[in-house]
Amino acid sequence: MTEVKITYETLFDLLRREKTREELQELDKTFYSDVVAYMQAKQSLIDNKGSQAELFGASESEKIKLQIQNIKKIVKELYDRRVSKIMKLGMNRSKAGGGISNTVAMLPEEKAFFDETLLLLNKNREDILNQILFFEKLESRVSLKKDFVEAKKEFSKVKSASEEETNEEIDEDEGTSEEKDSKEQESDDDYDIKVSVRFKDKVPKFVGKKLETYGPFEEGDEAELPRIIAKILINKDKAEETQS
Repeated sequence: MTEVKITYETLFDLLRREKTREELQELDKTFYSDVVAYMQAKQSLIDNKGSQAELFGASESEKIKLQIQNIKKIVKELYDRRVSKIMKLGMNRSKAGGGISNTVAMLPEEKAFFDETLLLLNKNREDILNQILFFEKLESRVSLKKDFVEAKKEFSKVKSASEEETNEEIDEDEGTSEEKDSKEQESDDDYDIKVSVRFKDKVPKFVGKKLETYGPFEEGDEAELPRIIAKILINKDKAEETQS
């Protein structure tokens, strides 16, 4: 995007845009380092004014100090709002079991945060939710850091080329807001879509998200299950999809 010179006014405008728009807003890739440089320049003005206080008085320095405090508040709120949007993207993607997330507007630091957050969300879903659905014994969660290291090792084995291609496709055609809403609705409705499966192993009785009971199932049994549950069974090699 076109380079924007950091000023108090532009920071306020960037925050206003982030507050009033649902999508993550695009910023210059060096935004955070630019903000640091801007605040350092402001601080140097205070230092210079301090050495010339007898000539100019303290009022100018106090005005700059107040402005720096306001800048910090703006940057903190801007950061919090962007992180909230990124977390929502990660939760939606983890909930859908994959798919596409538009990361074009993320800063490099935010993209790294998104990838790491998604790893933990997926790991947590696999270790807790999937075990609950199939009445498996929950293992004690001693260390999230250990989970993250293991997940990151797995993630590092996957090449990023396909994701970069996906981002390029999204950048070329992001689609209308109606199309985005439709995709989100498809994800929300994933539980209501039924898939026919044939069981390859014994599966004990379990309770679904809406408190409905399924099973128990024996090898060779067939059933119609919510698509999200069917995916879990297939991924665990407990079942295979059949033609309905």
